[in-house]
Amino acid sequence: MIDVVDLSPWTLGGSDFLRDRSAVALDDALRSHGLVFVTGHGIPASVIAGVTDASRRFFAEPDDVKRALVPPVAGERGYVPPYAEMMCRSLGIDAPSGRFDPFEAFDVGTSATDYPRVRTADATFSPNRWPALPDFRRDVDLFFDEVGRVARTVMAALAAVLGRGATGFEPITDRSVDILRLAHYGTVDDPLVDGMSAHQDFGLLSVSHATGPGLQIAVDRRWVDAEAPDGALPVFVGETLARLSGERWLPTLHRVRPAAERYSAIYYHEGNADAPLAPGETIGAHISRKAAAVHPGGSAYWDAAALARLPR
Repeated sequence: MIDVVDLSPWTLGGSDFLRDRSAVALDDALRSHGLVFVTGHGIPASVIAGVTDASRRFFAEPDDVKRALVPPVAGERGYVPPYAEMMCRSLGIDAPSGRFDPFEAFDVGTSATDYPRVRTADATFSPNRWPALPDFRRDVDLFFDEVGRVARTVMAALAAVLGRGATGFEPITDRSVDILRLAHYGTVDDPLVDGMSAHQDFGLLSVSHATGPGLQIAVDRRWVDAEAPDGALPVFVGETLARLSGERWLPTLHRVRPAAERYSAIYYHEGNADAPLAPGETIGAHISRKAAAVHPGGSAYWDAAALARLPR
């Protein structure tokens, strides 16, 4: 039901005809479900294995070691303990159980030094915090670079579909605030509890890898399992891209309900924080308001359009 699209004409330098065909296939897939599985992405299996191993090792650390990496301000880079976020509050609702989501996570992202030739607002880029685990940063950085390349490749293909040329989105992504989230889910037996509750990603698009099933997307107001084929990576439309495309591609409304222990690595390609999204609103302002909603004490962000698509 969810389309699989070969990116190799873009990643390996295919002909214009093959690149156009791949871009049209991406467009068709995202217009159907807001989610597509991509192959031909060119990320070596060793890099994916490396970040998966890094994730397993980090989340196996003692609780006090992980909590030492909790940032001083919620939403900054570092460790996110269980029950620290309720993702469905970004839609304007509380989880059916009333409890915050049980997943734990670890976030790293771009910094101002990643854009030495571009003036940046340094406050946008909070510091990364790294655990003292052998090869952890190396393995995470390798995956971050590779999956970021894939995200930008997809953006180039989508820009071409819109008639903007392959570089059409660069003015709003040349200093993009990108985040890699490693997430760990335990088995949840309570039917009212999701590993990660229903939400849409806030930025342009997201690319992920996971060790097993659990991802579900909303289709015609019902939840549908969305397990990626071997070797394929899910690509999600975020709210920012949906708005910039005039809702040509709807944001992927999804949740995670793992039946077994699950590890995922999600790359959020957000866009430039100061880039305009609507009159009087920047990409960064939109993402900040949505992100603030999911933390304790945050105000739920009412999203009527998303709630109209939410399965009951």
